[in-house]
Amino acid sequence: MDRGVRAAGRFLLGCATVMAGGAASDGPAIKTDTGLVQGTHSAEYPKVIVFYGLPYAAPPLGALRWKPPQPPASWTGVRRADQLSAACPQPDRMVMFRRRVVAELGGDPSTQKQDTTNEDCLYLNVMTTPGAPGERRPVMVYLHGGSGVSGRGNEEGAALADAGAVVVTLNYRLGVLGWLAHPALTAESAHGSSGNYGLLDQIAALQWIHRNIARFGGDPENVTVFGHSSGAEYVACLIISPLARGLLRAIVQSYAPFELRPSVHHPSGEVQAAEELGLKLAGSLGASGGSDGIKTLRSMPAEKLVVDALPYDLVVDGWVLPDQPLAMFARGQQADMPVMAGSTSRELSIYVTEPLSEEGYRDWAKGRFGPVVDEVLRLYPAPESGDASESFIRAGTELIIGAPVRWLAEATSKKKSRAYLYRVDWGFGTKGGQRLGAFHAIDIVLLFGLRGVPWDESGETVARTMRRYWVQFARTGDPNGSGLPAWPAYDAAKASFLNLGTDTRQATVLDNDSFRLIQRLYSERMAALSH
Repeated sequence: MDRGVRAAGRFLLGCATVMAGGAASDGPAIKTDTGLVQGTHSAEYPKVIVFYGLPYAAPPLGALRWKPPQPPASWTGVRRADQLSAACPQPDRMVMFRRRVVAELGGDPSTQKQDTTNEDCLYLNVMTTPGAPGERRPVMVYLHGGSGVSGRGNEEGAALADAGAVVVTLNYRLGVLGWLAHPALTAESAHGSSGNYGLLDQIAALQWIHRNIARFGGDPENVTVFGHSSGAEYVACLIISPLARGLLRAIVQSYAPFELRPSVHHPSGEVQAAEELGLKLAGSLGASGGSDGIKTLRSMPAEKLVVDALPYDLVVDGWVLPDQPLAMFARGQQADMPVMAGSTSRELSIYVTEPLSEEGYRDWAKGRFGPVVDEVLRLYPAPESGDASESFIRAGTELIIGAPVRWLAEATSKKKSRAYLYRVDWGFGTKGGQRLGAFHAIDIVLLFGLRGVPWDESGETVARTMRRYWVQFARTGDPNGSGLPAWPAYDAAKASFLNLGTDTRQATVLDNDSFRLIQRLYSERMAALSH
């Protein structure tokens, strides 16, 4: 259970594989800046044309491992874009996680397949519909979740393309391949940076989109990036990265990046030096700590480097991420753009597979919320005997995800642009679905569909409503539209938000007690940064 509890704070489900997709017939050929590509029609949404596996960067192999992404090579002739590319190498635990969830929801777990993986993974998929000559539709770019160590971009977006957007999904480098910092990598960088290769991949994909998406019917000046879980973490980081300025507006779903991150240049207090994990990995594999060690690591098979036990993720490197995300949002240094952000009402239910003891719950709370743990245990007390799982679900849902996401919305509302906050409370009607409620990633299930799980009409209704809001926000920066319940912009005094469910409606005062607690915790973290 300890591993599961820790993992819950690391937002694992965001990489859920969704929708069947598949080829029905050949689509048109379109010229990109590297060559002609021919798409295929979606089997599930016949008017949607999908272009699978388009290279947006060169394969990050050999000497390009742990380098910023390089331009892709051109080709002659027509490249058939009818097959998904491989995902980045990753631990295989996620397919077992997906199967367990699908089974509990009353579905068929055999529909959840292990992804094909390869280090040659920097490809994207475009989903579009035929339009009038010169028509430009809003572009929606989805960043999958998976704790930064697992997941893939596939044909999820066909439902949103059918609803009026041009949708892009992508693979980016994960785990040790995507986030490794090491002193020798820092030394060889012209920017004195290492780590964040996954973020650099995402920025390269956005640049490809700006160069090419008009040919697919998309508007390169109207690009919304939306992500779930760790994908939401990266969307928030794109909001503050100077390398992504002018490339996007944002939808942040079920996570905000306000834990303190390892730093390349300014380790202090509770923030560790980012290169420590790189040196630890090199030592465990018999490589030195210098440039020769990096040569050794670059020559190793990727599968030997993919270690599930070491947590690789965002690095404050002074280039891609100039400072701690928490500090930059607190100081108002994020780009001024409309933001839609939200969470679900039972985020962490999906991580509870066995009863949690009072002692286990208290240990978890102390590890996550040390400076304010007494207040956490008063606000979310454990039962004196029996199972503490519900206390864990409530505390984790509100303090790890819900309140931080509201904090991000409030930081946005202090700029000129508006923020729109939501909470999803719909759940499947099956026995397992009733236990899970609105679990972590149910918003992605509603937006995209979930292979192998039975639906009812209430789910279809909520799904259609959400898709309309999401596409409308991508189109205008405001989710409100004809026939939709009014969604007020976030107001700090009212804590206004939209409750998305069987009864979609306006509401106010979202998690006030947990929000005040998070404000105090963030003040503690900011104070640690100043020492």
